[in-house]
Amino acid sequence: MEYYKDYKGIDFRVSYSLNRHCPGRLGFAAQPFERMADKGSNDDQKNYLMYGMVEKGETLQVGFNGFAINMTESFHSRLGLLYEAILKEYRNVVLKDKQGI
Repeated sequence: MEYYKDYKGIDFRVSYSLNRHCPGRLGFAAQPFERMADKGSNDDQKNYLMYGMVEKGETLQVGFNGFAINMTESFHSRLGLLYEAILKEYRNVVLKDKQGI
């Protein structure tokens, strides 16, 4: 199952994915709004800036698409807020599902 969430407070779109064969894992791809200028590629996750997953123990693994990123103080702060939003989604979707089993 795949779904999107726009986090307007931190200017990120995140695509989440759950795989029934890997319960306990939440995959994601994140794109800052300022990189979404080309409307045709907004839903193409291979163009997103960041990708990763959260697994049991709330271990967050992150990769970046390309190595050169303009880091500003605002962008750095937003990355921290994105981290919190992804962990919250993991708790609400994956851990909540496990409790219902």
